[in-house]
Parts: sequence; C-alpha cells; structure tokens
Amino acid sequence: MAKIILSEGQPYVVPGSGLLRFEAFTMGTQDADVQLELKGTGSVNNLNPTTVLLASCTGPMSLMVRPRGEREFGPETAVRVMAKRRSTGESEMVLEFPLMPLAGVGECLLARLVPVGSGIEITPQSASVISGIDSSAMSMVAALRPRVGEGDRALEVEVILDTTASMSSPDSAGSIKAAAATIAGSCSALGASTVAVRAGLNASTVCGLPELEAKLLEVWESRHLAVGGGVDLTLAGLGHIGAAQPGTLRFLVSDTLCSAEMTPDTAMVHLLVGPTAAAEYELAERVAGAGGYQTHCIVVDHDLDTGMSEGQSPAIAKAAAVVEMVSRRLQATA
Repeated sequence: MAKIILSEGQPYVVPGSGLLRFEAFTMGTQDADVQLELKGTGSVNNLNPTTVLLASCTGPMSLMVRPRGEREFGPETAVRVMAKRRSTGESEMVLEFPLMPLAGVGECLLARLVPVGSGIEITPQSASVISGIDSSAMSMVAALRPRVGEGDRALEVEVILDTTASMSSPDSAGSIKAAAATIAGSCSALGASTVAVRAGLNASTVCGLPELEAKLLEVWESRHLAVGGGVDLTLAGLGHIGAAQPGTLRFLVSDTLCSAEMTPDTAMVHLLVGPTAAAEYELAERVAGAGGYQTHCIVVDHDLDTGMSEGQSPAIAKAAAVVEMVSRRLQATA
C-alpha cells in the first residue's frame, strides 16, 4: 500500500484510472454528523453521508463537507478525509488530506479536483482560506471559542516580543511560529482581527492575524542582536514593557519570567519559549500556588505545536484555559 500525505494548497496528481473512494472522519470532543459531497463535472456515487465514490472526473470538481441537521459545525470539530484507489494490477493507493478545523463553519470546501491527462489533480484547501489563519491557529480557535462569550471579547490586543540575547538562538524561530499560531487563534476566537506588535518600548506595528507570524519573525530577526533592545525581564518590574492601555489583552513571548507573572491580576498571557520554558513554568506555578491564584503562562513546546497541527491535544485545552482566564480577568477590570 502506498500512502501519500497531501499538503494544504499543494496539488497532487493521482495517476491512472479506477474508482477513487473518499471518506470523511470527524475528530474532536464532540460527535458530528457530516455530509461529504463531490460537486462538479464527473460521475459520483454517494455510498453514505461520509463516503463518496468517484468513477470519473471529466471537469472541475469540488470536495465539500457540511454539517447534517445543523447550520454550522460545533466547537472543537475537525474532519480528515482519506481517499483510496486500487487500480487493476496495482497496489492500493491511500491519500491522507490535511486536518480541517470546522468549528463555527457551515459548508466547507476541502479540495478542488481537475482532470489532468489520464489522472486527476487534487489540491487540498488551506484552512487559512476559511478564516485567514492557518490550520494550527484554527485548532486554537476551536478549543477557545466554546469557552468564551460576547462579554469576553478583547477590545485591543498587544504582542510584546522579547528580543534579548537569550532569544537569539535559531531554535527560537520555531517557537515563535508556534507562539504566533497560539496568539492568532486566540485573537480570532475573541473577535480581534488585528494586533499591535512591538519589542520592549519600541514603537508598535499593527498587523492582521494572517501576517502575525511573519511580523513576529521580522521583529525577532531585526532586534534580537540589538544590545538593550529587548524586554527587561527581571523580577524588578515592568518598566521596559510599559503600562497597558485599559481593555488591552497582552501576549508576552519570552523565554524568561517577568514580574507581571508574579501578580494575580495582570491581564497578560505569558508564552514561554525556548529550552528553559518548562523550568520557568514550574517556577511560575510555585509562585502562583503560594499566592492562591492560577498562573497565566503557556509553555510553547513540541506538545503544543504538534497538538495544534493535529487538532487535538490536552496541551491545546490547557492553553485555551489560560487565555480564557486572562480574558475574563480583563473584562472584569474594564
């Protein structure tokens, strides 16, 4: 059996002819009734709501999924499609489509199909086309959206990036990408479409959620070697970060704790990155436990990154709980 992993937005040509069987599998904390459909120019046989047979593709076609009996998919719902073909005299070919988060979505395009010579070109849809953000960020949306209501929506969002020397490791780039997905997903769930990004007391730049990852990497690359250009993360105070404007939800991306984490009422989510993130988180939990409050730190590690890319992980739920707590705290003091 040959298994091919398809990528978002990347076309793949299925060679040869023969029946192509598409089957949808739902994932998440809730069971979801889905209807898988192939629309367009071709010969199709609907075996059941989640399984479709494609006998021939003679023109453009769309692979669609929609909820059955509901207007939109429920929270934490995602779908993965598998396609199988067994041609005469050949071993079975299996195509695995990217996981598509569907929370709050109605009918959704999963892939486009077009005939190419004797084969079929299949291009999986990108989750960013639906929401403007990638599939990892959409996993965070799916985890956080059912936790928050209209009263928990952020008015403004600010992202502060630590660009001191300890953040200059090349490994930081990967952590920053995962942090960007966490922040973008959180903002989308809270109804914020733009964020202000800055390093230390430097001037901030406003960008949309789809551009957040690129903006954070741009700031990191341009500032991480600048002496004194980063954030003062000593336990002495927040002097180099500055006071937040009322109603502003803050995300701090750093590899070190700062004094903001040592208080129970700060409306800031601290995303800990780098090799010392776990140790810093343990310190934050001890301090918070002694003070009788919950820490507002999130460890951005392999578990969170993998969990978001696969759409299901306790790490996502834990991160969503932190954002929910800080968001509610912000609303209570607004």
